Amino acid sequence: MGDKEYFAKKAVSQSTLKLLRRSPAHAKYAMDNPKSPSAAMQLGTCLHAIVLENKTVFAVLPESAKGNSNAAKLIKANFALENADKIVLSADDAEAVKAMAESVKAHPAASKLLALMLEAEKEIEWQENNLQMKGKIDGLLPFGVLDLKTTTSAEMKEFEKSIFKFGYHIQAAHYLYGAAANELPAENFYIIAVENEPPYCTAVFVIDHESIEAGEKERQKLIKLYKECSESGIWPGYSDKIQAVKLPYWALKLINEGENDDDY
Repeated sequence: MGDKEYFAKKAVSQSTLKLLRRSPAHAKYAMDNPKSPSAAMQLGTCLHAIVLENKTVFAVLPESAKGNSNAAKLIKANFALENADKIVLSADDAEAVKAMAESVKAHPAASKLLALMLEAEKEIEWQENNLQMKGKIDGLLPFGVLDLKTTTSAEMKEFEKSIFKFGYHIQAAHYLYGAAANELPAENFYIIAVENEPPYCTAVFVIDHESIEAGEKERQKLIKLYKECSESGIWPGYSDKIQAVKLPYWALKLINEGENDDDY
């Protein structure tokens, strides 16, 4: 099953659950109005194909297609038609994808995990709380799940922030639960993170079990919320009450500590 068919399948994914964190209204809108893959998503697809499946799914736009002249636009349109089964990338984007792939494959820990991979792009489905669930695992390992991500920073402290911001702990819990439900290895969740800008550094992480337990707690709350919204047909946005808002703690601390500072 390709990405298009997978995303069209009616089931609850980790992406839907993470959207509920913002609001049910946002999750519902995204489900009812699926977007075409963004440029960043297309680059990620190209990277996944090279690293996980050792195949190329993109075509590089020729130099003659650069610019906004009528001739360049015609060349670009014809090239897209000739390569309708591939993702069309600029030369710069293609080089970036290749550089990221080389960085991942050259990383000792990442290369070892990739060598142990049992199956790439493993689709799973299961029943939970009377709901149909789904997931698409980047790589199935003998001892768990592997996920390949691009990031602005693979430095450990920065990536810890990304785990919470983008809900990777929820994704980890969702995939490990699904893997266990399908009697697949579900011990650990590994992330290969590669930066999307030069020098395209790579780091490898395993999410600790305390964080995965926290992700499962949050996931169960989101599943309950999804079910309530589905049954009631009501998908609320933000609070309908007046809310008191304040500066974040760090901003207040900065202002209060500098109250005797006349450098303004």
